[in-house]
Amino acid sequence: MHAFLRVSFVAAMLTASAAPSFADVTLWSNPNNNPFFSYASQQDVNNSANSEALYDNFTLTQAATITSIQWTGTRTNSVPLNGIEFYIYSNSAQNDPGTLLYAAFSPGGNNETFLFQAVSGVNENTYSANTNIDVVTPGQYWLSIVGVVPDGGDLADGFGTYGWAYTFTGDSKGYSDYLGVRTQTNTDFTFTLNGTLDPVVTPPTATTPEPSSLVLMGSGVLSMAGMVRRRLARR
Repeated sequence: MHAFLRVSFVAAMLTASAAPSFADVTLWSNPNNNPFFSYASQQDVNNSANSEALYDNFTLTQAATITSIQWTGTRTNSVPLNGIEFYIYSNSAQNDPGTLLYAAFSPGGNNETFLFQAVSGVNENTYSANTNIDVVTPGQYWLSIVGVVPDGGDLADGFGTYGWAYTFTGDSKGYSDYLGVRTQTNTDFTFTLNGTLDPVVTPPTATTPEPSSLVLMGSGVLSMAGMVRRRLARR
């Protein structure tokens, strides 16, 4: 079961690091093509039973540094947002979130920008946060974005106070963890990863000696062998 808001960073390794001085590019994007709807993704600091985490996968074909994350979410206006928790996981053998590789907390509103009021008391907003996440190994990963709130509403009745907007632009393999149970949401979630691609380093190739060089090298080896034999013979 997953509640929803209805509104009408040896396996691959990630480490925090300083971003290189290259121009940012879009590393991955799930655009929002489904306004008005989101699933609850929140940590209720006063009631763990009102907590739920969402996950969506992304793929990097080249080593990169993620310098910012943008996403769309919903928030009940009467409930302040204490901050956002970000998690990145490896891809498991079951093709779902595996080992936790990166965790960070970004306090405050995370550049919350009003989009529209969907229903009374609930707004859909865009958010963004700066990061420095070095993705060393290309491959598939999982992102989780969780809003930290002092009041999570009542997820048992299917409604929370902070949600991550879902979309249908990817492979529809998002996941939800609620009360220790993981279920597939059959949706994707709205987010964009920006960053810099690490330069591709081509390993140097060994230089093949020319045939004349091989002859000279061979005669040199033979001369050395003769010297050794002569020295031994004199003894």
